[in-house]
Amino acid sequence: MDEILAEYKDVFEGIGEIPGKCKIHLKPEATPSVKPPIKVPLAIQDKLKNELERLVSLGIIEKATEPTELVNSMVVVQKPNSDIWTCLDPVKLKK
Repeated sequence: MDEILAEYKDVFEGIGEIPGKCKIHLKPEATPSVKPPIKVPLAIQDKLKNELERLVSLGIIEKATEPTELVNSMVVVQKPNSDIWTCLDPVKLKK
């Protein structure tokens, strides 16, 4: 494992980024869906807002400024060190 990490050090450092834009190709029979927003506990709402602003500032995510056909649910989990972890739940997109 150490050899792999040493040989491909640049792959495992920083934030992974693939140049260009990603386009998701849907099956012709796919039905777009919009999931309702999740309920975030009041105790972590500020942390979530700060994390989303951080991800926008790093260019990892973009703020949606207009409606889209596909909206995935977001999962928010509080880590043991009280930080939060966020990800999208693409269950409908996978179908």
